[in-house]
Amino acid sequence: MAGLKLNHLYKVYPNGVKAVNDFCMDIEDKEFIVFVGPSGCGKSTTLRMIAGLEEISAGELYIGDVLVNDIEPKDRDIAMVFQNYALYPHMTVYNNMAFGLKIAKTPKEVRDKSQIKALTRSGKPMNFIQLLFARVPKEKLDENGNPVYKDGKPVYEYKTDKNGNTVKDKNGEPIVLKRPYNDEERLGPVVRDENGNPVLIKRETKGGKTVYKMRKYTKEEIRNKIYRAARILAITEYLDRKPKAMSGGQRQRVALGRALVREPKVFLLDEPLSNLDAKLRTAMRAEISKLHKSLQTTFIYVTHDQVEAMTMGTKIVVMKDGCIQQIDTPKNLYRYPGNKFVAGFIGTPQMNFFDGTLSEDGDFITLTLSNTPVAWKVPASYLIKADYNYLGGDKTVTIGVRPENVSPDADLYPFKAECRISHFEELGTECQIFGDLNLGSEDNFTESATKIIFKAPADSQYEPGQIIKISIDLANIHLFDGETGVSIAPRIPAAVKAEIAVKDGEMTLYGRRIPLPAAIAPENGAYTAIIPTSAVMIGGELEADVAKTENIKGARLFHLDLGGKIIFALTDAQNDFGGKANFSLDLKQISIIKDGKTVVGPLKTVNAVNGAYAKAARAADADNFFVIGNSSITCPPQKAKRLSEICGNMIYKKQLRLEFGAYGINIVSADGQTDGVSAEIVAVKDYGNEKFYVCDVDGQTVNVAAEGAGSGWDEGAKVKLNIDADQISVIDVGSDIRLV
Repeated sequence: MAGLKLNHLYKVYPNGVKAVNDFCMDIEDKEFIVFVGPSGCGKSTTLRMIAGLEEISAGELYIGDVLVNDIEPKDRDIAMVFQNYALYPHMTVYNNMAFGLKIAKTPKEVRDKSQIKALTRSGKPMNFIQLLFARVPKEKLDENGNPVYKDGKPVYEYKTDKNGNTVKDKNGEPIVLKRPYNDEERLGPVVRDENGNPVLIKRETKGGKTVYKMRKYTKEEIRNKIYRAARILAITEYLDRKPKAMSGGQRQRVALGRALVREPKVFLLDEPLSNLDAKLRTAMRAEISKLHKSLQTTFIYVTHDQVEAMTMGTKIVVMKDGCIQQIDTPKNLYRYPGNKFVAGFIGTPQMNFFDGTLSEDGDFITLTLSNTPVAWKVPASYLIKADYNYLGGDKTVTIGVRPENVSPDADLYPFKAECRISHFEELGTECQIFGDLNLGSEDNFTESATKIIFKAPADSQYEPGQIIKISIDLANIHLFDGETGVSIAPRIPAAVKAEIAVKDGEMTLYGRRIPLPAAIAPENGAYTAIIPTSAVMIGGELEADVAKTENIKGARLFHLDLGGKIIFALTDAQNDFGGKANFSLDLKQISIIKDGKTVVGPLKTVNAVNGAYAKAARAADADNFFVIGNSSITCPPQKAKRLSEICGNMIYKKQLRLEFGAYGINIVSADGQTDGVSAEIVAVKDYGNEKFYVCDVDGQTVNVAAEGAGSGWDEGAKVKLNIDADQISVIDVGSDIRLV
């Protein structure tokens, strides 16, 4: 079994359409991953790239530790189940399941020839002709295919007539059925290592590659695999039937069985239940989930049905327009959607969305819904993670409320509203109410930003046009940018805004005094600081109360209380530190603002420069180069090979963006040096525990950490930057595709 790594995968068609755009994901062994999204979002295309049925335009796909971009589908050790079953109509179920095994091969094992049981009376191994006619008693097998024993002796199968009665010989003894010798008896048992794994016949090629000797599966092996899969899928009694004599659900199980017998590293399922009726889909969902648990292998499942995704997947990938919208567990997708699309796609009925504004007023925030009389004044603690940029009342936001958090009981939640009922749907166990918060609207059915859906008890009595009072649980609302739809109150906040004072080289943050390094030297006065969550580190000399902690994907988010003001820190630490925690700030990440203007900005630790790709000037030289201005960097052979495979000769004509980190770059004097990228140091930024050189490279800024670069450089120095080409990411500017 194996995990997968999808590293910046793209699928771009000749007409320029991006079917899959920068798909990045690590899939662990034994996970059940579901790709879900509307038609045309790229989920099936991604699955087909994994299978090898679609060529990868750019990026790298690993199955286990093996790069499989250029490996044929049949050699990837994967099995795929299609939407339309793709069974051979003229073959029985047994032969449909056996077809792939008959043409497949497996590594040949070393056999212990000293224990061969297929011997002649003289004790010599039987030849081919003798083996054709030799027969031994046939053992009775249990449901797992193992011989049945009684009193230490094997139980044999007896010949029966058409009525099921045992046939006896002339002496009144039951006639025992016979079988040919199996592989272990005629070739000897397989030799195994100390871990119980079979020892394979292999050899080393001149290039140092291990090559295994292959053999076909025996009829007995094929039979055992088919019957094992048939028992798991409960289709043993259908093995002699042809597909036309089976129902849709049975055919789907045969298609699963055909994949199962191959025992692949990865199962790929492309909308396998879409052709089934609703009741059968529910049953087959349970069957596939049970199959995954029993096989303990990796499943990747494609569907457009969010109910299938929520009930089956251990992790779900929500896609739209070829892009990943969010990857998370079903529970987290429902509770913490990353954008408006995910919020509306996950959940039935879908989330209610309202246009509105947020206005901060001390310890409260006023939520005003556009085109309605509704305005709620809620405690600021409800929206503690809301982006500070949206709290001025001047930006349109989308407010999301799930139907489950709206009640027709006006006294259930403290926040009230009135709505006019448009229509309702009786569902037996409950009633879905469709209403409008714009009491003057006469449009009962068209979607608008004031429509609302909620649930009521089944015995509720309402009339269209009736105005009722409802209550809403605003502690569970969701907030999104009015234009982009991105969450403005994410589970891990990007940053917080804090009021600070600077005096004599020190910054005061809610009573905590922090010395400022030379790189940060604003004048004395009051400022606003933007403190990213990534800049707050647990451990240090500053102390705070721990107001709350959250476990998020294996990490812990700390809510640090600084005298009633909250900042956030993300750490791997799993304890609560007894309600207190020490912390420190990475000052190179913070911004200091005064009167709306940035006085000190964050330092970029990822450099991006424009460049190109070029051949060596001499024909005898096989090297290729990244070109930045008048300088060049030798491209490693493996990276050059990937660029050639992806772009061919067109790579030499493309405008590229080269990205690399600020760390690990070596600086040397430009005097007498031909290697490296020519640069001029224009500034030195000293952050106390770290120093950075700001370099001008052909009119572009490159930041270099002093660690490993030397510390004796001054402003104005002409230098060469030795950049590790293996760490350079290459982006095609024209198509905005990450090539390697």
